[in-house]
Amino acid sequence: MVKTNKTNDLDRLHDSVMQHDHANAGKVTPPNNALIQRQGGNQVSIGQYNERLILSLLRTGGGLTKAELARRTSLTAQTITVIVNRLETRGLVIAGDKQRGQVGQPRTPYHLNPHGVVTIGIKIGRRQLDYLAMGFDGSILARETFRLGHPLPKDIMGKLAETLPNFVANLPDNLRQNLIGFGVAMPNDLSSWETIIGVESGALAGWDDIDICAEIEAITGYSAQVMNDVTAACLAELNFGIGNQYRDFLYIYVGSLIGGGLVLDHQLQIGRRGYAAALGPMALSVSQGSNADAAPDMLLDKASLITLENGFAEAGLDRGITCRDNVFTGAYQDIFQSWLDEASNTIAFSIINSAAILELDAVIIDAAIAPENLSHLIDAIKIKLTEYRKEGLYMPDILEGTRGYDARVLGGAFLPISTHYAADNSRLVKEQL
Repeated sequence: MVKTNKTNDLDRLHDSVMQHDHANAGKVTPPNNALIQRQGGNQVSIGQYNERLILSLLRTGGGLTKAELARRTSLTAQTITVIVNRLETRGLVIAGDKQRGQVGQPRTPYHLNPHGVVTIGIKIGRRQLDYLAMGFDGSILARETFRLGHPLPKDIMGKLAETLPNFVANLPDNLRQNLIGFGVAMPNDLSSWETIIGVESGALAGWDDIDICAEIEAITGYSAQVMNDVTAACLAELNFGIGNQYRDFLYIYVGSLIGGGLVLDHQLQIGRRGYAAALGPMALSVSQGSNADAAPDMLLDKASLITLENGFAEAGLDRGITCRDNVFTGAYQDIFQSWLDEASNTIAFSIINSAAILELDAVIIDAAIAPENLSHLIDAIKIKLTEYRKEGLYMPDILEGTRGYDARVLGGAFLPISTHYAADNSRLVKEQL
């Protein structure tokens, strides 16, 4: 149990070692029960954790006064003052307008400084390359999108080398000076999706030999991290969406290929190898034989946007409309409705089976389609769920995600912030096995 000794001597000792904690960023890991309770402690050994916890609270809670921070962390007012003043001096937090009209002295809320830390997210998708410069508070500072036919290694790496330095150079000086690194969101094992994506055999094999982080570091001179694209989307929902209101939730993202993410005890789970809650490969029925042709369909076969796009293409329609902010009408609506019936049923199936394994507060569903189209999908999923048996299950709330198409690149941009400033980033690192 984390102790909360509130003596002045210990508070002064805490203050005296904060500089030491800063110099050893990333080396202090708080006790597990501290993470569960989301409370701070006055021991000097977790000084850095207390600082990061305050930053996390300001990110999810908006403007908070020192008194509110003290109540939420169980830290003393003196310790909170020391930490907040130091964060303000470093340019990481800024004071808002004083709150007047209440009993006592006016109170000052504190916010994250949007320009105090800057990161750049990169999303490598099936047919788009996205850049997004993000402020410390999650604000979007700049963005750029490039459309591609397919995510061919040579094309992607060439486009990165050609355009990424200019994207950085075009940032205002004050933003570029506070840039701390890059986060890449891209599918795991991209080379294995050739058949589903629709490219010739071997076209994506080059990804197996590319160290994307090393390549970006060579191009820009900044460090980079990489995460599965849907896991990154889940990270964005956890930090910038409704996910921060739920302790345990399953995240489903309907992109070109449907995928999932998992949050337990407010912490993103990626698994030792980065494959936790992949969801897309979930089998939709039991095997009926050893013949590979008889293998059960996967969720990604029925509920991915690439299946919808193929339906549009077969009807002679524009398959690229799915990644635009358009409501489907006319012939598009008819094909969308056919896809919707099957996708909603298979997603409901995956939710029922997930609920049989995990006790979840919520399932949050987002997609790379217009919000109105997503609302239709979620309504259909809720209807399909009524057709399944639920004895012995706790059924979670079914909710609409808030980040939409930007979820993946926002999650990528948040990766460097997670590493340097999140209260706990231990679960964001997969083991090198």
